Amino acid sequence: MGNHNSTEAQLNEKAMKSQFGSTNRWWTWEPKVEQEMRKVDPNVEFRRIAPPIGPDGLSGVRGVPAVNTVIAVMKNAKDPQACMEWLNYLHTEKGMMTQYSGVEGLHWEKKSDGTYVTLPQFQVDAKWIQWYSLFENEQPLLKVETYLVQSRRDSLKWPIIVDAGDGLITKAFTKYSADLITLQKDEFTKIISGKAGISEYDNFVTQWKQNGGNEWIDEINQMYKAKK
Repeated sequence: MGNHNSTEAQLNEKAMKSQFGSTNRWWTWEPKVEQEMRKVDPNVEFRRIAPPIGPDGLSGVRGVPAVNTVIAVMKNAKDPQACMEWLNYLHTEKGMMTQYSGVEGLHWEKKSDGTYVTLPQFQVDAKWIQWYSLFENEQPLLKVETYLVQSRRDSLKWPIIVDAGDGLITKAFTKYSADLITLQKDEFTKIISGKAGISEYDNFVTQWKQNGGNEWIDEINQMYKAKK
């Protein structure tokens, strides 16, 4: 089991040595590690499995907040209009395809049957393609047949669990969230690794609420009601 304080490099090393069995990562992590492992063993295969089903029958993957990043034009920008034109371009079909998949004819091409495939240069430049996009728009990302897309296509088959409180920043969030998130990761790691029994979960919930969680919940509920 990977420690939650591990760096990306440490997690990658553990995965390649089969030193842990479970981790919670962004969906692009798994195919990247798989790609590296196949350089040593071409038969390596990671398989995506559906999320577990709870006792009440619910199951799903965690949805991202409606707003999770902000692109800003600084007030002292020499040419704000040019900045806006550039942002607009990145939202066009060509702009999205370029920032996610590279340059047409160099990194990818559209076949006569309508499918999109990568060219050899894509692998050479993949380290900067897709990972540095300003916007999360999966339409172009899922069009091109790369080693990444099947992982995402699999996950899109599963229900998505959203949190109505996503994106709502409260005073309690600023004050308590860092400690509460650390508490959560510590307790979950203990339970998953067998250092603590599942019965410890109720005790964790109590601690979480007593250490600012209740205050955080109350503020989120008040903000959500006001937003509606």
